[in-house]
Amino acid sequence: MGDHKSLGDGVCEFRFHFGPGYRVYYGEADNAIVLLLCGGDKSWQKKNVKKAKIYWNDWLNRRNI
Repeated sequence: MGDHKSLGDGVCEFRFHFGPGYRVYYGEADNAIVLLLCGGDKSWQKKNVKKAKIYWNDWLNRRNI
């Protein structure tokens, strides 16, 4: 099906091993997956990782308000 890895800054990537290389980006807090940040295929990977890290930091900041 796929695998996952940490991309740093609290963001992880789940890779699907079929199709055009789909990826889903998510964050983890308190030992739970808490937020689906964005997704796409391999061709959008760099932009999506950047967006996912921005979204994750925004969520963390709002959580601490």
